[in-house]
Amino acid sequence: MLRALFLTIFLTLSHVVAQNEGVKVVFRLLCFEQRDGIDALWVAQPGADAGNKEVVLFTGGFSEEHEGVFAAGKAELFVEETRPDGTKSRKVLASGKLADSPRQAFLLIPTGEKSGPIYRILCFDDRESAFPMGATRLINLATFPVRLAIAEKDLPPIEPGGMQIYPMVKTVDEWNMFKARIDFGVKADQWVPVSTQSWKASDQKRDWVVTSFSAETRQPVVRLYKDIPPWRKPNLEIGKPEGQP
Repeated sequence: MLRALFLTIFLTLSHVVAQNEGVKVVFRLLCFEQRDGIDALWVAQPGADAGNKEVVLFTGGFSEEHEGVFAAGKAELFVEETRPDGTKSRKVLASGKLADSPRQAFLLIPTGEKSGPIYRILCFDDRESAFPMGATRLINLATFPVRLAIAEKDLPPIEPGGMQIYPMVKTVDEWNMFKARIDFGVKADQWVPVSTQSWKASDQKRDWVVTSFSAETRQPVVRLYKDIPPWRKPNLEIGKPEGQP
């Protein structure tokens, strides 16, 4: 009994220590909008003497993969500032809760804040076991529900702040195309279609769909990103096998 108790305490303390010391995560990122003229941030690198690495804030699609070390279960990207005495300090400009995965995708969403983190990081499991090829990940950042309709079939709504992954569509035409419609729930039981497009079903890619509402224009916003993960792209390195590590 005591042995089991000591083992439980040891594992708990080990987990806390590991969280405080930091965990290594492989990540890609996509920035919705660059702010304040900043086109890159920095991330701490694995290893005691590894230093920091610059990470470019891509806006048109996901970046290449980077490695970073993050503590206390938070993803943080920063800039380095020089104090009057010449020493350097970190100013965190992007922060968010890490997902439970060694390989993640970060979405950087502007917060609108003047100080403190100017980006909120949304972290997602980027492994194919969580997000298979051919699937669509829909993330709802709007303040009201959204729903996806495929082949005229309405799917269950996604509440504000929610996310859903849909498997690859099988009902397609001769070109592997299908109709997709996105509705915004502006009132109870009142849905307004805001986007109707033809999407292509393919197991050679994944699709990200991010819905939001612009406070400036008072208009719904739908962002679509085709995603071919780097481990799925043609590998030109001789002798290195293809496929996800």
